[in-house]
Amino acid sequence: MRETTDVRLKTILATEDTVNSVSNVAIWLQDCGNHRHIAFLLKCTDEYGGAHVLLHQPMHNTPLLDVPNYDQFDSVILTALSSMSQIELDALSVQLHAFGTFNTDGIPYSILFRQAKYFEGAKFIRTAAGEGLTCATFVLATLESLGVDLIDESSFKPRVEASGWPWGLLNWLKVKFRTGLEHFNIQVKEIEHIVRFRPEEVAAAAAVYSNGEPLKMLDAERHGIVVLNNMTSSLKHAIG
Repeated sequence: MRETTDVRLKTILATEDTVNSVSNVAIWLQDCGNHRHIAFLLKCTDEYGGAHVLLHQPMHNTPLLDVPNYDQFDSVILTALSSMSQIELDALSVQLHAFGTFNTDGIPYSILFRQAKYFEGAKFIRTAAGEGLTCATFVLATLESLGVDLIDESSFKPRVEASGWPWGLLNWLKVKFRTGLEHFNIQVKEIEHIVRFRPEEVAAAAAVYSNGEPLKMLDAERHGIVVLNNMTSSLKHAIG
């Protein structure tokens, strides 16, 4: 049985000091107001140093973006991948640095995630029409390609999303990115069966990951709430 771990012990508020303390890769979870966004925080290996947030940008040629201003960090939580070996972390860093080179056409955004292999090395493989990744499944699929399974995907079931998440996301993609009709319609047909992996649950899974044991849905939900509470508490403390 998984040892109970207080997620708050492994999530920290992002500041200039904590970002600089990351040796190569960490999980970046940001509160964007009406939703959360998860990404990799990737330390640069070039002569300029610094750090980047590696986002899954739909239909975008380069996934590397500069880290936002530090005065915005009161809405960001960092999760260390401390249970991964240094060899695994180095392999992850190499793969993340190569994403821009191997995915010049971008990675399609999709709410369909079918426990398939999505990467060969750093290159995204489209397994079927309509498929792609969200920010959360981008993190999951990247780590899975290195043999790190954060979440027991088979334990996750469709959930009622009070925010209307799937429809809101699909309409946003259709308007902003002019998602192709076939890509859009396939996702619409599957919408009642969509299994969502929430960003805070993936961050929580990274925080408590140990001994190669993936987190099941109920545990991910419970720990995800702790991560959100930790983020809210940190934000309130930062404000005053």
